[in-house]
Amino acid sequence: MQAQNTFSFTMEGPLVKRSYSAMEDDQGNVSTIICQWTGTDYTPTENFRAGILTFNPIGDTSTVYYNLGDTVFSLLTMTKVIDDGYILAGHAGFSEITSSFLLLIRTDEQKNMLWNKKHDFEGVLNFYPNKIFADEHGYYVFGAVDYVQSGPWFPFLARFDRDGNLMRYFIYPDHAFYDYEFVFNPSKDKIWLFSDPTLEPFNGASKAVFDTSFNYLYSDELPIHTLQEMRIKWLNDTSFYLSYLGGRNEIFNNDHELSIALYDTLLNRISYGEFGELNSDDYPGRVMPFDYINPDTIFYTGTIGLFIWPIPGYKNWIMVGQTDRSLNERYRRYFGGDANYSSFYILALKDGGCFVNALKLKEDLLINDLVYFKFNQYGQLVYTSDPAMIQRQFISYPNPVEDYLTVEGPVSNYEVQLFTQDGRLLNSTHSLSGKTQLTTSHLKPGMYFISFLIDGKKMDTQKIIKL
Repeated sequence: MQAQNTFSFTMEGPLVKRSYSAMEDDQGNVSTIICQWTGTDYTPTENFRAGILTFNPIGDTSTVYYNLGDTVFSLLTMTKVIDDGYILAGHAGFSEITSSFLLLIRTDEQKNMLWNKKHDFEGVLNFYPNKIFADEHGYYVFGAVDYVQSGPWFPFLARFDRDGNLMRYFIYPDHAFYDYEFVFNPSKDKIWLFSDPTLEPFNGASKAVFDTSFNYLYSDELPIHTLQEMRIKWLNDTSFYLSYLGGRNEIFNNDHELSIALYDTLLNRISYGEFGELNSDDYPGRVMPFDYINPDTIFYTGTIGLFIWPIPGYKNWIMVGQTDRSLNERYRRYFGGDANYSSFYILALKDGGCFVNALKLKEDLLINDLVYFKFNQYGQLVYTSDPAMIQRQFISYPNPVEDYLTVEGPVSNYEVQLFTQDGRLLNSTHSLSGKTQLTTSHLKPGMYFISFLIDGKKMDTQKIIKL
């Protein structure tokens, strides 16, 4: 089944492109932060742009770009403001200096800029805000700063009033990786900072706790040695989901997986799931790899075979799936296979579906294009910015395949036929469920075809590559 709607949007100039955040409004419109830059920090050009791209429920798009005069900037996170509109956070700078400012932009409901404020902290060279929260009094902004170019990243917490004026800030005196995760506790009177190894006082993954005036209270050691790319979402007042870059069977080797676990507030693990392919270096979505509105329907995304450097001819897949609240997998879909992809985030939608952002490398220019796609509640592709991304009635994965090929169909009784490249039938299997697995370990490397039949009628034929 081809997507009901494909669309295109333009970001002019052969520039690096990123989308770091997305939100859905009450009308079902999805707003996403978009950025593009030249790769030279704080060097204004006419092609530098950042703003908000909005999708309506059927995939039509509109874009609002922002201009700060001689200031160049990037936007990294956004949230809804209680009295309508949005607050955006990022970093900004001028061409004549090498350091940056912490940037806030306030918009109205139509995303038009109402004001912008730039703040610098004494001694700070660069800002990386990655979380922003709004309440009736103003805004909290959390993230990381560094003091020297390419130096270590220190966690920071900042508080602003409703007009964007800085009220207070705190920089933690030790450093780890810049990709910190910040959340409020259920009562919202404490701030939790989750960090990977090296942040004092523990030589391992830890949680530091602050009050809302940024006074440091204490730290807890976490029951996982490493928490790379961790993200958190509360289930209720006593438990939360934590995602991170884990290892298959929790063994930290080169077989990485997207790991998601449910913990209580005493850090006891309740349930666990890991998602990826065997013998494949798979990574969670780099901004937000899972999301849900109803915890009985948890969506996740990651990259199968992530490789961030441009290798001619390298191809991989975006993984999108769904679990129940106990992290039992319901389905998994693979998209791509024609380029080098990298998944960034997934957003659960009010209509029961989800919205996904990824990067797709254009080898000829060595730049990334932004790819967006939306799924309905059944896991079918509704719209996409990449016409090559098609969801079939029947899907098969992984492709290329080594030992086992999984096939899924829209019905519970269908036939799968495996053919050689010259049309010789090798195997025929009747599936009595929606998903079945074919053994391919005995096949010689090369190209094969699989056909799907319902009541003897051929419905689809797909090409597979055996490694």
